[in-house]
Amino acid sequence: MDIEVEAGIGGSAAQLLEVVKNWRERPGAKNSLVLISLAALPVDDAPVDMWLDFKRLLLSYRSKMGAEIHDLTLADRAMLMELSEYSVVGLMSDLKIELLRIIQQHFPETFGRVDQSRLVRVVPLKTKRLNAIKFLEYFAAPKEGGKKRQKLRRLHDDDIRRVEEVHKQLGPMAFARAFVRSQRIVRLKEGRAPAVIGREFFVSMDSLKQHVFPDVEMRGSGTRFNQLTVTLDRLLLDAWDEVNPDGLPGSINLNVESVFTRNFERFLRETRQNKLEGLTFEFRQADILQSFDEFVLARDLIQSKGGKVAVDAVFTETVGIVNLLRLGVSAAKIFWRQGAEQMLMVRFDDVNYLREYGTEFTICRVDDEAAIEIGREAGITHFQGFYIDRMLPPED
Repeated sequence: MDIEVEAGIGGSAAQLLEVVKNWRERPGAKNSLVLISLAALPVDDAPVDMWLDFKRLLLSYRSKMGAEIHDLTLADRAMLMELSEYSVVGLMSDLKIELLRIIQQHFPETFGRVDQSRLVRVVPLKTKRLNAIKFLEYFAAPKEGGKKRQKLRRLHDDDIRRVEEVHKQLGPMAFARAFVRSQRIVRLKEGRAPAVIGREFFVSMDSLKQHVFPDVEMRGSGTRFNQLTVTLDRLLLDAWDEVNPDGLPGSINLNVESVFTRNFERFLRETRQNKLEGLTFEFRQADILQSFDEFVLARDLIQSKGGKVAVDAVFTETVGIVNLLRLGVSAAKIFWRQGAEQMLMVRFDDVNYLREYGTEFTICRVDDEAAIEIGREAGITHFQGFYIDRMLPPED
């Protein structure tokens, strides 16, 4: 059976792009783009029953809510719907629950690794139509010569070895220039110009995909993706002198296990005295909870060398649920995503309590003005994201 044909039940990405380009606000118009992505799952190996369940789910929204369905890729769908401001939260909750049921039934081994922020997103066309157009243009663009977009495969062990070979061939300096990026973190206070207080350094996954394995879909690669990130941690540490030769304040996002590698040991040994002063190491909240004993050892080691430790990937829904004070960290980064406005507002007391005891918050992945407005109401002054990048003058 041709699963791609079996899964397809709607219009194309190109057709949807034209609809959104020509969209105008009017009574009764479908005003929201609901994006569903199963790209974090190994969909190439999905059983036919999974596709049938997914198809039934989409058709149910066409039946009960008049949704217009479009097929973007094998793993991505879009529904054009009429939604009110109050119905968005309920729709997202219901849709996530139904999708998670499908995932639990057909991909139980992947269930705990699903990022709900990518599973379902709602784009209001009234305020973010240009964002929707830019997003859809990627899916609608034909390959050169009019060929279909190349079917992507999952990450293999050979791909990870290929990254290491590229690093070996180029050397730390050239590798850093080709693949390491940074994003500025700013302090925003009322009536003052944005002040850059540091930057986060990272290996660009987009650059790796483009130049090392363009035929690979990173998401849905399970433990191999985690192995890749550990490898990238090692390569970033090895290239640190080239990445940040002036020792500017900054941060690195690491896996907990990366602190126990020979590369990290060498990183500590070879950097200058007061090695980690001005440097923050970010660990994802989920990784901390999964490897808590190891995290405590890593935290104590970093702090003993003068470095700071931050909790990364704190979702607005979980602010206050994990006791950041007991983790013994100095900072936390809150992910801004769909629905964060409402979620963060009801967590103000938790944020204020933690701030009083010295936890410094940064809102990252900032893509709109609302993140800054709500963040300031919560007493947060540090921000990072593409919206912030556009506020700042371009770098040389």
